[in-house]
Amino acid sequence: MINLQTAKDNEPEWQKIYSASFPNIEQMPIKQLFKMSNDETSNAHAAFININGNNVGIVYYVTSADETKAFILYLAINSKFRGGGYGSQAVQFLRDRFSNGIILECEMIDDQADNSVERERRYDFYLRNGMQNSGILSHTLGGTFYLLRSSIKIDAADYLNCLKTVGLTATLINVD
Repeated sequence: MINLQTAKDNEPEWQKIYSASFPNIEQMPIKQLFKMSNDETSNAHAAFININGNNVGIVYYVTSADETKAFILYLAINSKFRGGGYGSQAVQFLRDRFSNGIILECEMIDDQADNSVERERRYDFYLRNGMQNSGILSHTLGGTFYLLRSSIKIDAADYLNCLKTVGLTATLINVD
């Protein structure tokens, strides 16, 4: 069984996975993330991905006001659980939970990047798991990302509104 459990009671474990999974240039300050997610009036949430009683990964997401859409800012599976299908289960769970769609950033494929193989694998993973390229690139947090979404019901305006919730901005480029 899969569910999301708040990270509020175990911030150090969440931070450990977060720090190990994302390059510094893509990380927001951890105190800022938890300040927002611990604020009961905020739509930002830091959670563990819990499968069969194990915290296999983390997710930081921002919901729309009606909670039918979400922007997934961070999604990572703990390195000791990778390769077990947990990432696919997590994406499917999030797609099911947010009936009008999820949207997320995926690093742009770049053959010259140090992590070009990882970027291509990550992009292919999301496409295999039902995400669609929106035809929009976003430049934010020091990188250029594909905006991938699970449904046409979620769009760039939803993404920008969610970014605003966490104090970020982006430059969007249509590539269709």
